[in-house]
Amino acid sequence: MSLPKKIGLSIGLFAVVGIGLGLSGYISMGAVERLLIGDSGQSAGAFAQTFVALIALQAAFVVFLLGSVVSAITGSRIAAEASSVKEAVIANGVASFVGFYVMVILALVIMLAALGSGDASSGGTGGSGGGPFNIGDIIGPIIQVGIPTGLVGVASGGILKLLE
Repeated sequence: MSLPKKIGLSIGLFAVVGIGLGLSGYISMGAVERLLIGDSGQSAGAFAQTFVALIALQAAFVVFLLGSVVSAITGSRIAAEASSVKEAVIANGVASFVGFYVMVILALVIMLAALGSGDASSGGTGGSGGGPFNIGDIIGPIIQVGIPTGLVGVASGGILKLLE
């Protein structure tokens, strides 16, 4: 299998995980809203809005934390297919770095759809700045967390190739 194909498939795995985590966050925020507000159509109180925002924040941090785990998983597959340690290191490093950002973007877009649609915050404004969750506030951490995720990819690709 060619190096670009290995990288692409690994990024695809990050994308699939991002979609799953985003949907889990979306469903969780909707469930919390239904528990706290019900189907009465009333506007969400301060407690309900804060709690939904905390669920969104928690879901976003789970996405951040799982980047390294997915990176190690892709490293095991790339190492098994790589012809050399150098190939495993480069392929999984690039796949992990790029794949992490793909995973985070997909997960957050899906979760922000819950906030923007009103499903999880009774008329929330999503990431536009006025709602309980603003994506602009987490751009810095997203960029920063991608760096160690890429480094985990480099290390896991090389270490797992050496373990063969």
